[in-house]
Amino acid sequence: MGKVRRRQRTNPASRNSVQHKKDSNDTTGGEGTLPSPATQRTTNLIGSLVQLGLIWAVGAVLLKIANSYMPSFTLMNKPNSTIPGVPIKQVAYDEMMKSPNTIVVNGISLPKELLSPMERYPNMYNITEEMRVLHFSPVVKFPNKWVEEEDENGTRKKRRKVPNYDVLDLTTAVGEAQLATEEERDVARKHGGRSRAEKKDKSFHVGRYDEKRTQMYSSGLFHSDSSETVIDGYSSQKQRTVHVGIDLDGPVGTKVHAFCDGIIHSAGYNPDLGDYGHVIVVEHTLPQSNNSVIWALYGHLDAKSTANKPKGKRVKRGQVLGRFGDIHENGGWKMPHVHFQLSSHPPDTHDMPGAVSIEDRPRALLDYPDPRLVLGPLY
Repeated sequence: MGKVRRRQRTNPASRNSVQHKKDSNDTTGGEGTLPSPATQRTTNLIGSLVQLGLIWAVGAVLLKIANSYMPSFTLMNKPNSTIPGVPIKQVAYDEMMKSPNTIVVNGISLPKELLSPMERYPNMYNITEEMRVLHFSPVVKFPNKWVEEEDENGTRKKRRKVPNYDVLDLTTAVGEAQLATEEERDVARKHGGRSRAEKKDKSFHVGRYDEKRTQMYSSGLFHSDSSETVIDGYSSQKQRTVHVGIDLDGPVGTKVHAFCDGIIHSAGYNPDLGDYGHVIVVEHTLPQSNNSVIWALYGHLDAKSTANKPKGKRVKRGQVLGRFGDIHENGGWKMPHVHFQLSSHPPDTHDMPGAVSIEDRPRALLDYPDPRLVLGPLY
């Protein structure tokens, strides 16, 4: 067996003496000395500030690079928007119309043919079907109807619900048939609206975007040789016939919903015959689109719709903004409806040109994008 060593017992007093000596060395400094807690916190704070500064600098560089490759978003948020490089007003209409199928202005393609399919119009906000489903609300909630469809084999029929509305062709509509007279408006104003018999139509309809309504716009708002009305740079001295919004028709009192979150840009009453009547403009911030801003006009509403709508008031997606007005409130239009129009720039006030001249059409298709980007493929 090996030797067994006995452990020498240490005097507790001597152990305390050694520990006291060690603690003294730690507090007096020297090699291997630990910093005080206050010093450590200061060092950590300085390090965090340096990291934040580096992150900010890298972010600023990346943002600058992104903006150089994403001109559409900067274009969308500038008042009086122009195609990059050339003001739209200075582009000759005859030159643009030489192309057989499309009008190309500084790389932006526009459909030469009116009433083109939805995909032919520019989508500078990159709005997708997913965005519409997840983040947008219908402006008008049409009633549904059941339809029967055959399966792929043509043997079995299945039923499903679809929105119940008709698409109108207003290319040959006559303005006198669409607008009430001033006398009719006065009577409706006196009695709080038209009679039930006059408002018996409960059907819903859609009026199309980029439709040339040659005979429909008969009031001086849309054409005047003697006096000029200018709305956001669009003059009435040119015959304004091309519709640049979408009409959603239905009974008086139909609810109108905000399609997305936003704030009130302006609200008011445009009283002239053929005008919007009570109208609201909302500044909407589009989700999942680089927080781009787009302006939407909701026109031909009733008087209650514009009450308590101060500038800057927040609205939520799906919120009821107002209701369809009757002839004494909506500008005199016999068919109750909301004129829904998008704009890539903020209007001067609660107004936009709902129709433009054929010469101004290329410019207008950029200033006032296809509302189906928001509403979906209604037709």
